[in-house]
Amino acid sequence: MKPTLLFITNRFVIGGPAFHVADLARRLQSDFDVFIIGGEAALGEMNNLSIFYGLKNEPILLPEFSRRFNLINDFKSYFAIKRYIKELKPLVVHTHTAKPGVLGRYAAYTSKVKVIVHTYHGHLYRGYFNKIVTRLILWTDKRMVRYSSAIIALTNSQKKDLIDFLQIADTEKVRVIFPGIELDRFSFKLKAREKFRKRFHVDDQCLALGIVGRLVEIKNIKLFLRGIKKLKTEGIRVKGIVVGDGPEKRHLKDYCLTLGLTFAEFSVGTQDESVVFTSWQKDLTKVYSGLDGLALTSENEGAPYSLMEAQLVGLPIIASKVGGVEDIVLDGQTGLLFETEESFYTQLILWASNPELRKNLAANSRNFALASFNADRMTAETKKLYESLIPTKAS
Repeated sequence: MKPTLLFITNRFVIGGPAFHVADLARRLQSDFDVFIIGGEAALGEMNNLSIFYGLKNEPILLPEFSRRFNLINDFKSYFAIKRYIKELKPLVVHTHTAKPGVLGRYAAYTSKVKVIVHTYHGHLYRGYFNKIVTRLILWTDKRMVRYSSAIIALTNSQKKDLIDFLQIADTEKVRVIFPGIELDRFSFKLKAREKFRKRFHVDDQCLALGIVGRLVEIKNIKLFLRGIKKLKTEGIRVKGIVVGDGPEKRHLKDYCLTLGLTFAEFSVGTQDESVVFTSWQKDLTKVYSGLDGLALTSENEGAPYSLMEAQLVGLPIIASKVGGVEDIVLDGQTGLLFETEESFYTQLILWASNPELRKNLAANSRNFALASFNADRMTAETKKLYESLIPTKAS
C-alpha cells in the first residue's frame, strides 16, 4: 500500500504554484497516493481545475479557502484541513504559498503528521503590506519554521532571503529545488503566432511586448505602460500585450489614458491601439509564440513561472532584478535585467532597436530553459527530500 501524500495550495487557478503542484502530483503518483487541497480563485482570477489532468484523486476544493484574510473563513478552512488530514492519514503534508503554509503546517503539526514540508513560491515580507502587517506575517512564519521538517526555496537567492528574514539557524533545513515545467507543453508554434498577431492586430513591422500575471500593485504594471510610452516616444512601433486580470485593471486603463496611450480589451479594436488587455489566456504557448519579448516589472517576486515558460518558447526577457529572477534569467544571455526605471527604459530600447540581439537572446533562452526547468528533475529531487525525512520522522 502506497503512503499518502497531501498537497495543500491556495488557489486552483492559472499560475505558477498551481502548475507546480499539478506537475509534481502527476509524477509522484507512482510512489504515493496523492491528494490535493486548494481554494477558490481570487478577484480577477479564474478557477482552472483542468491543469490537474491525469490524477487518480480529484482535487479537493474548499470554497472558503481564499487568498483574502477572513477570520471566520480561515478558521473554517483550518478545521476542514484538519478533518481531511484525519481522514487521509498522510505520511507527508507538503504546503505551497503563504496561507496554506500557515494553516496547513499547523494543522499537520497538531495532527502529528510525520513529515511536513513547505515550498515558498515568493514571500510577503517586502512590498505587499504595511509595516505592522508585515511584522505579523514574519512573526507567524518564524513560528511555522518550528513545525516544518524542511523548507523548499525555488532559487538560491530566495534561500538566502528566507534565511535572513526568518533568522533560520539550521540553514540545512532550507533546501533549494529549482522549479520544473512539463517541457512538451511549451514550444514555439508558427501558426499560433500568426493567429495571435492577427487576433490582436499586430502586423509584421510592429513589436509585441507582453506582460503576464495578476493585475495587482506589486506587479508594477504602470511601469510597463510607461515603458510602452517611452518606446513610442522614441519612434518605435510597439504594442503592449497585458495578459491577466485583477483589481488594478480599471486603474491601469485609466493610466493608459493619462499617458496618452490608446487601449483595447480582448480583440476588440483596430490595429492602432498601443495596449491590449487580453484578460486570462488558458493556453500561454499561443501567447508567447505571438510575442517578441516578455517583460516583468514586479517589485517583489519568487521564481516567476511566466519567465521560465517564455524562455522555453524562445522569448527574450526584460525583467526587474528582484527575488529569484536573476537565478532563472541569464542577464545578457537570455534576457536583460534592470534595477531602476531609467535602466528599464535603456534595456527596452536596446531590445527594440537590435534585431540581432533579440535573435541571440531567443536562441539562448530556449536552450537554457530546456536544460534548467525540467519537471522530472524537480520531481526526483522532491522525492529524494521526502525519503531523507521519512526515516527520521517515522522512527
